[in-house]
Amino acid sequence: MKIQKYKSAAIVASLIGCLLLATDHAFNGITPSPSLHLHIDADNTTQTTSYPDTASGDLGAGEMTAQNSTDIYNHPGAYVYANNDYIVDQNVVGYAAGIDKFGNGIIGACKNFKRLLIAASPIGQSANERFVFQYSASDPDLMTHTSNGPYVLPDNNGLRIWTKDGDEVRDPRSAHLSGGRFIAPNHAYSPTELGWTSGSSYIRLYVEAVVETLASYPISVTFYPDGTSNPGCAVTDQVRVMPVYLNRLKGSGEE
Repeated sequence: MKIQKYKSAAIVASLIGCLLLATDHAFNGITPSPSLHLHIDADNTTQTTSYPDTASGDLGAGEMTAQNSTDIYNHPGAYVYANNDYIVDQNVVGYAAGIDKFGNGIIGACKNFKRLLIAASPIGQSANERFVFQYSASDPDLMTHTSNGPYVLPDNNGLRIWTKDGDEVRDPRSAHLSGGRFIAPNHAYSPTELGWTSGSSYIRLYVEAVVETLASYPISVTFYPDGTSNPGCAVTDQVRVMPVYLNRLKGSGEE
């Protein structure tokens, strides 16, 4: 076994803290290691609202192969329809519909978004637990609109992650704020801020695309079971999604 020499006292302290955390969570003599698994319909076999459907292979070997593949050509990621059409209100583009901003907070204004499940362990055992997201995020609260004008996105980023689905009204502020539903990148969220409740197997989130592209977007999540100040405990997982136009998804298993 090769022993790595750590030059940073902070790293050593972090690793020691992680070992102590694992010891605190030991049960019947077994010390669990922190774990994190993201799940999304990477093989595109299931309708959004049915996920996860084990009868369709969700969470199974085929999906895991697609999710873990580095072959982006054959496994580009989960298809997410580009929410840039006019679905309910012909005056409100999809990525502005259903958002509690500009008076657009209407139930049922959007199709369902792509479901993203997060399984992490240990969870709910420390007040320091945090999740940090990295992805091409388009902040909905920075979207602009003038009377009788278009709804303008703040940048060319392609995705939003929410704690509520597309057919629900969504507060565009960050989920760490009271009532906020948007998951911003680089912010450290507690499990409860992401919607986790005690006894739940997963944190359930929803991915929206605001652009149509042939690009494959990564979504990376890092779980800090003892807080971001103790990164030696952190574990990371990643999935990919591909935004595509809604009509191109007919017959692909997407609603």
